[in-house]
Amino acid sequence: MQHPPPEALLSHSQWLRRLALRLAADEATADDLLQDTWLAALRKPPRAEGVRHWLGRVLVNAARQRKRSGSRRDSREERVARTESAVPSAQDLAIRLEESRRLLAFVSELKEPYRTAVLLRYDEGLSSVEIAAQLDVPAATVRTRLHRALADLRQRMDERSGGRAAWASILVPAQSAPEGALLEVIGMSTATKVALAGATVALALAGAWSAVNRSDVTPTTAPADVPPEPSVSLVGEDNAVPGDVPSVSATEQRAPVAEPPPLDDPAATTHRFEARVTDERGLPITGARLLWREHESTPSAADGGVALSVERAAFGARSVVRVDADGYLPLELELAPSDAERTSVGDVTLAGGAVLTGTVLDQNGQPLPAVRVALTWAHPVAATLEQVRRHGPRMPELWNGASETESDVDGRFEFRSFGTGTRSLWAGSAGYLWSIEGPIAIAAGDALDVSLVLAPAERGMRIRGVVLDPEGRAVPQAHLWFYADPGRGKSSGKADAEGRFDLLLEVDEPHELRAVHPAGTYSESMLQGVEPGATDVVLQFVRTRPLDIVPLGRGGLPIAESEVWALNASDDNFIAEGGESLLEPSEPFHIRIRADGYAQGTFGPFEPGALPDTAEFQLTPVEELTGSVTAGGVALEGAAIEVYGSIGNQVVYHRGLRVTRYPFSFLDDETDAHGRFALTPREAQDFLVRVRAAGYAALEQEVRGYDPSTGAELEFALTPGGSISGVVLPLPGKEPTGLLVIASRGDAHERTQRVGPDGAFYFEHLSPGPWFVEVTPDDLSDAGATFLSERELPELDANCVVVEGEEIFVELDLARAPRAILEGRLQVDDAPAHGWSVGLEPRDRPSGRPSEFPKATSDDGGRFRLETPVLGAHTLRLGAPQGIAVSVPLELEHGSADWQLALFTASLELANVPPSSERYFRPHLSWSGSRGMTARVELSPDALGSARLEGIPAGSYEVRHHPGGARTPALVIERFELAAGASERIVLP
Repeated sequence: MQHPPPEALLSHSQWLRRLALRLAADEATADDLLQDTWLAALRKPPRAEGVRHWLGRVLVNAARQRKRSGSRRDSREERVARTESAVPSAQDLAIRLEESRRLLAFVSELKEPYRTAVLLRYDEGLSSVEIAAQLDVPAATVRTRLHRALADLRQRMDERSGGRAAWASILVPAQSAPEGALLEVIGMSTATKVALAGATVALALAGAWSAVNRSDVTPTTAPADVPPEPSVSLVGEDNAVPGDVPSVSATEQRAPVAEPPPLDDPAATTHRFEARVTDERGLPITGARLLWREHESTPSAADGGVALSVERAAFGARSVVRVDADGYLPLELELAPSDAERTSVGDVTLAGGAVLTGTVLDQNGQPLPAVRVALTWAHPVAATLEQVRRHGPRMPELWNGASETESDVDGRFEFRSFGTGTRSLWAGSAGYLWSIEGPIAIAAGDALDVSLVLAPAERGMRIRGVVLDPEGRAVPQAHLWFYADPGRGKSSGKADAEGRFDLLLEVDEPHELRAVHPAGTYSESMLQGVEPGATDVVLQFVRTRPLDIVPLGRGGLPIAESEVWALNASDDNFIAEGGESLLEPSEPFHIRIRADGYAQGTFGPFEPGALPDTAEFQLTPVEELTGSVTAGGVALEGAAIEVYGSIGNQVVYHRGLRVTRYPFSFLDDETDAHGRFALTPREAQDFLVRVRAAGYAALEQEVRGYDPSTGAELEFALTPGGSISGVVLPLPGKEPTGLLVIASRGDAHERTQRVGPDGAFYFEHLSPGPWFVEVTPDDLSDAGATFLSERELPELDANCVVVEGEEIFVELDLARAPRAILEGRLQVDDAPAHGWSVGLEPRDRPSGRPSEFPKATSDDGGRFRLETPVLGAHTLRLGAPQGIAVSVPLELEHGSADWQLALFTASLELANVPPSSERYFRPHLSWSGSRGMTARVELSPDALGSARLEGIPAGSYEVRHHPGGARTPALVIERFELAAGASERIVLP
């Protein structure tokens, strides 16, 4: 990355000063803004292109930060009166350096890929797009990694330093002390400069906190909306937060600040977690370990007992401890230390695992290295293997419990400690058809070794070629997209080290090909109508210019922080992403811009070359949603403000719990010293604002018909809330230790607590209203939100009501808890159905904990047993080893139930099957049997339009087809009956 020389920066000094005077109230403040801007340019020089735009953005950013800091607008006079060049003391510098080293140490402890993302962003100064190109991942993935890494670092600093204020007040001032910063650089030895480079990363991270979620609770799952890219903020902590804030009256400025209730400090500096690790038969496991970060317990003894001691301050309020043992599936427990010296988790049961090894060979028996190998759950596949061998495993196979690896130089691969059941094994590489082995019935303790042979794909199934740069040189590792129908069914690939590619097509039709430069140096290269079998395809990038995109806001001034995209003009598909600079596409495009405080703007379409090198776009401002938070009649500083969207007429489950709103906030803020906050919703919509603070019950307020052109003012008065105490009564002969109690009110902010030997639990600072308290042996699911549309929304379960200032008692008797047990036996063609996968799925609960979605495999006698705490409507999924899946509707009641089913099969050959290039809308068979049973069998005809089906259930069939693809409903083109044991041939019309 090339940086401009100092004279190039200074050439903009007069223009920059005029802009500073326009933004500031007086010359002294303008000088402060200029000083901050030049300091930022010295510490993190801009790229050679777009210097004026970069300087303007930093200056506007600095001005807005000054308006938000202190008492916002009223603090400007105090800032002018301050000493402009206060020099920190030697003690302050030593403390800052120590905190910087501590943060740098935490950066080095981050797991991959998070450590690399942080260093590339804050040490190398790369954007998310540039990092994505280097790491070969989407830019959205990079932003998510940065979001999680910063949240982890913030939590570690909070835990180590005793809270946010302790370390933020130390690190942040160092960014605004130009003399101190320069003195630290001038006259240093080379070794010292290298050390300071690491400290610079720490300072950059300290200034980036305001660009990420400020919640004190780090999310355990990826949010649905990708977080914005954290900015390197070198002119103040709040530099990345744009927008003016309404002024605060003098009375409000003098209001006292409420302090949260004090928390008792634990007497001990360490806490000990104890557990007894057993297998599924209840026998102790020797050699099991508890792991947390770099800490590891000694292996468990013969009785399965194991213990892990951790520092309370380092462990934090809640964290995940991993239970691991060779030959067993690892288990993660979400734990929190209690006030006592130790917490007993009780019995922890590990499911038995298996080991699968193998070799990938070519058709001549030679080992193949670097082959992708996937181990998936067995899933219904097409009746013929041709299509499967072209596209390999898909989302239904890869969603749950799948593992992937690569063969080594000897063609060997290995999967260790994975779940048992019926599995499929896949292997695929460029130029070869996929090989599939299975379904394989795997039991606990199995150690299997298999060979997979890859056959070369025929010429007519492939498109081969090379990716070149504008000078005709090969482009290694270029990304490739190819599809027969633009907008649907995209497949991806990658060029090799010599820029060559060999794409295996799913359908024998003309394709559109797109190449994406791995470093983002050039815009996409595209070819349409490429015929199957082509061997000399050339995708060559052309030189395009960078466009300097300047979003303009209030008063025609540049907007400090924005997100810019280029979209294809014909279908609005994403083409490119940028910040202040965007690589011009080589095809007609739209420009889309988003910025806080402004409505999203879409401009164009534009032809390549139509825009000037620097293009300005005016965005429409939106007003702020402002408000105040008090507690006991006084302003509350540091309260978290979160805004949640409406889910409409839908049922949503999050982490296995029913919730009544979208579980992820799309806006957030934190109250200042006067209890004030300001948010900028961009659209007219309904939403809910939630306020929370330590020591108080969360408070919510619904906002309907919000108009961004006028804004709104809200007031919140927090109270301590109520509490729930209770006890878990275990099953006879069982201990309650380690069971998880969950308290939820449907707001995606559930409270959890593991009980000890007495089974007691206690939750405080709860919002008044209905709550549901339950006990479960499972950890909460890490899955995100799942939506299930319904016409009538069921009532949210609740078994107690919290009252302000009162404590209520709840007794959870597991002997009286609902539980359904299904004892089943399956026969196929008068023989026990061995090795069938069996699973229960609640029909009104799309996601949940493992105990709510039990799975099993039928034994030699076709028998299975499933147990679930969920009653009511279910679907029983029966998966045959040959790939046919049958769905059976069931109603489960409390208690045990016997269930039996006898299936009979037949064979079928279909002729004249209509072709289709649509991945998920191909012709298929729809089967219906007794008891409401159904099945779907996709059809993959050969070149002559014939499909052969073996071992499908006897009964009534319909052949369905989408003649217009996804845009049309399925049409029934044939109906027929198949008798048990029959072998039929049907010619379709």
